Amino acid sequence: MKKKSFDMIMFLVSIVYLIGAIILIVTQKIKWDIVNLFNTDGLALLGCLFAMGELLLSKRNAISKYINQKLISNKVVQYRIGIVLELTEERTIESWINTFENELIEGLQIDELPRKIITEIINDSCKMYYEICGCMVEFYKTDKTINIRINGKGKYGKLHSRRNDILYLSLLIEIINNKLLQEEFIRKSGTVRTMELAVLKKGSQLSYENIFNNEVGKVENYNVIVNDIGEKDIQFILTDDEIVMKMVKATSVINGFNDFTNLLCTIE
Repeated sequence: MKKKSFDMIMFLVSIVYLIGAIILIVTQKIKWDIVNLFNTDGLALLGCLFAMGELLLSKRNAISKYINQKLISNKVVQYRIGIVLELTEERTIESWINTFENELIEGLQIDELPRKIITEIINDSCKMYYEICGCMVEFYKTDKTINIRINGKGKYGKLHSRRNDILYLSLLIEIINNKLLQEEFIRKSGTVRTMELAVLKKGSQLSYENIFNNEVGKVENYNVIVNDIGEKDIQFILTDDEIVMKMVKATSVINGFNDFTNLLCTIE
């Protein structure tokens, strides 16, 4: 609480300082006669730089977090998605594969989706690679559940701000939430037991140097579950190797993804 109050004070002071500096510059009260950084004008310049840094780089206020969100939207990330669906009606694994592929084709607005079979269908499990999407998809079926595991690498993207001919992670989330999970047979007789989204440290253009911040809290290691932000039934789990969003009985995947994005945008 004290840290949040301090951050708010620094944010307001920075704005006031910069507005005052702009007024003085426009009215030519500051001539910028800088002999060194320790004379009056030099210290004023340093104050402006520190205030600008607080507003744009600190990620402790709305402006800096918004800027960081813009910067992260095109970062390449290594990701993993796991979905466990329970269904009362019996469906073959081929039916699940076709449903998933049809949703990708529609979401990407392409004519076909070539697949490379890594593992043939054996004991109701298989593994496919989709080069266009840059991801590996594993299917594992039991009597009542289907497990879908997606591993891939691509741009992070931002919801409602992406191209359709590239499988941004955000677009994949939209396809899963707005198309796959909205299939009539899933809505009528299915339940999303768990859904997990992980961004891996290895292979991603994200730095973990400042992963702990005022939203997560200061801890001595990376094994922490965030319980005080996000939707109900959503957990954020941070480890040395990955950042995981886990949803139990998921009801709003997109809201969870937005919370996940906000958490990532606090990372340097």
